[in-house]
Amino acid sequence: MCGICGFNWSDKELVRRMADSLVHRGPDDSGYYTDNKISLGHRRLSIVDLSVKGKNPMPNEDKTTWIIFNGEIYNYPKLKPLLEKKGHKFYSDADTEVIVHAYEEYGEDCLKHLEGMFAFAIWDSKKQQLFIARDRIGIKPLYYYFNSGKFVFASEIKAILQCPDVKRAMSKQGLSQLIMQSFSIDGQTLFEGIKELMPAHYIILKGGKLQIKKYWDVKVNVSSKSEKFYVDKVRSLMFDSVKDRMMSDVPIGAALSGGIDCSAVVGILSKLSKEPVNTFTMGFNDPLDEFDEARMVADHCGTNHKEVTLSYDMVVKNLPKILWHTEIPYARPAILPNFFLGEVAKRFVTVVYCGEGGDEVFAGYNRYESFAPLPTNRKEFKGSEFNDKIYSSLEKWYDEEKAKKIEKASWTVFNNNSSKEIFAYDEDEKYSTQKLFGTSLTNVPKENYLNQALLFDIKYEIPGAQTFRVDRTTMASSTEFRFPYLDHRLIEFSLSIPPIYKFNGVRKKYVLQEVAKELLPKESVFRRKFPFGIPIMRFFKKDFANVTESLLDKKTIAKRP
Repeated sequence: MCGICGFNWSDKELVRRMADSLVHRGPDDSGYYTDNKISLGHRRLSIVDLSVKGKNPMPNEDKTTWIIFNGEIYNYPKLKPLLEKKGHKFYSDADTEVIVHAYEEYGEDCLKHLEGMFAFAIWDSKKQQLFIARDRIGIKPLYYYFNSGKFVFASEIKAILQCPDVKRAMSKQGLSQLIMQSFSIDGQTLFEGIKELMPAHYIILKGGKLQIKKYWDVKVNVSSKSEKFYVDKVRSLMFDSVKDRMMSDVPIGAALSGGIDCSAVVGILSKLSKEPVNTFTMGFNDPLDEFDEARMVADHCGTNHKEVTLSYDMVVKNLPKILWHTEIPYARPAILPNFFLGEVAKRFVTVVYCGEGGDEVFAGYNRYESFAPLPTNRKEFKGSEFNDKIYSSLEKWYDEEKAKKIEKASWTVFNNNSSKEIFAYDEDEKYSTQKLFGTSLTNVPKENYLNQALLFDIKYEIPGAQTFRVDRTTMASSTEFRFPYLDHRLIEFSLSIPPIYKFNGVRKKYVLQEVAKELLPKESVFRRKFPFGIPIMRFFKKDFANVTESLLDKKTIAKRP
């Protein structure tokens, strides 16, 4: 995991200044390459091939092609011998070098061969071309600015802002999207002219012209197999995903909240690891804490478990630092424990597994209830005549009620005139939740509504809110988090699973629960889902109001530049 930056002219001082702003993403080393057409900067967090041979920027054999890379290529041990058979020579054991030679061999199609999380830039001096790409799901960040022929890119916006040509102006469209849905869905940022490269896209900059292309997509393609088929396949893909992500030359740990997502990952990791897994749980000394639930899983799996209690003072003290790292006002309280989890984990490990994506892939949120199919298995209700009557009643009103809920959830908020006026919302805008989500349900059989809702969240919620949050808060302490549920092969297969095996109207994440039954205590598998326990209301009532008052005081505002 690293930080990358660059631009399409030569300026050694500027590229160093940009890289310095990303030192938290790569405290172990730095590297630069410049010629009269390009400047590339890199901050390195050493994880694979810790030697100097893994240093970036990294060239090909004749030094006509240079790469800077942020991320991990999990299948590089398989790709390397295939490329060697084609005549490519390797001088390191780093996954970075595999990308360079894959680009030489396959050109832009090299992206189809890479499995992992990544953002990289390749300067091809023969073609006088800059090639920049981002992973399929959008786990690793990449931002860019292009104006009057000048192109600037970086892992974070703060690096781009080091360039004096980039004006610090507010983007009204970016602000509108942030307020309306808390994240951007088309690459807008709060800064005018600075955009985010969308997941599964790449950039070609050549001759002063910029091209952006999409190289991967995923769709709902429901199959008709047995329950056992889906459970067995999910189990196999989950084990493969966790195993692939064990690639590391530094210590590995795992976040453990006690919920089924991260607990299942810990269960698999414990079976694959020769040593006890390091696990970490955060809490606030509050009834919402999940220490007991996490401890149950840790004991069951035999992990080296560590518990950390956060205080109000720790939270308030670090709020400005967290905001500096996120670069936008972030509306989700889970950002707090993510930040501190990264800090604590860094004392023991460099790589941490997490359970992000499990809810979106296997339908774990209550909001999916409106799209879930009616239970078809009466054994869920067996036990009394009363339950049979409930089931019969459900059959009568379920479809009608579901349709009403979907319509209300999808459209009501966007048909409010005052909302459009306040947030300058354009109902004809191509990239809006109304257009994207509303049309995603058009001409779709009602039995596929759930998978369409999950697909929408995988494409927009995951990169816009989830991976963004985890990447920014954990890279603040130079800790790399890995996402087994966001393996693109697992996602592709998940969208072939009939909704009844995800959320059957009674049990959420049904197929994942069936896999987890072999790994975890029964209480953990069938535990009711809770959000990360953060006493945010208590903080607001007790102390945040006073903090807010002081921040908005006229005298305080007047002192600010």
